Amino acid sequence: MGSGLANRVYEKARLLRLAGGHRGTIYLVALIGIFSLSQRVPDKFVSQISYETNFNRQVNGVDDILRQLRKQKITSQSEMKVEFFFYTNAMQKAGLLSKKLMALGYQVKSRPAASGKDEIVVTGLTPKMKMSPDVVRKWAKQMCTTGYECDCDFDGWGVSLK
Repeated sequence: MGSGLANRVYEKARLLRLAGGHRGTIYLVALIGIFSLSQRVPDKFVSQISYETNFNRQVNGVDDILRQLRKQKITSQSEMKVEFFFYTNAMQKAGLLSKKLMALGYQVKSRPAASGKDEIVVTGLTPKMKMSPDVVRKWAKQMCTTGYECDCDFDGWGVSLK
C-alpha cells in the first residue's frame, strides 16, 4: 500500500471511530473503501436502454443478413465461422469479455479501436456454426447479453465468403 492510500485508510478509520463505530466495523468499512478506490472501473459504457435497443436490432437483423447470404448460396445447413465485433471503454472490460468468449472456444483479440476514441475493440471468430435462423438468432442474443454483462457493446457480425 502506498503511503497516500495508507493515510486515507487511517483517516477514514479515525473518522469512523469518532462517530462511535464498532472497532471491527471500522476496519471492515475502511478496507471496503480501499478496494473501491484501488479497483475503480471506468464509467458505464453500455446503458440498459442502449443494450435493449441493440439487442432488438441485432436479433431482428439476423433474417436480413441470412437473406443476403442465401443469395451467395449459403444455406441454413451451411456451417461457417462467424466474425464478431464488440466495443468498450476499458481494457479490463475487454479482458473479461475475452475470457468468456475464449471459454466458448472462440478465437479472440482486443486492441485500441482505430476510431481514435478512447475505445477498445474486441474481435474474433467462432467455431463453425450452422447458418440457420434459429441458430444464428440464439447466438446473436447470447453475444448481446454476454457483452452487456461485461459492459461491452456487441457491434455486429459477418462471415467470410472466400
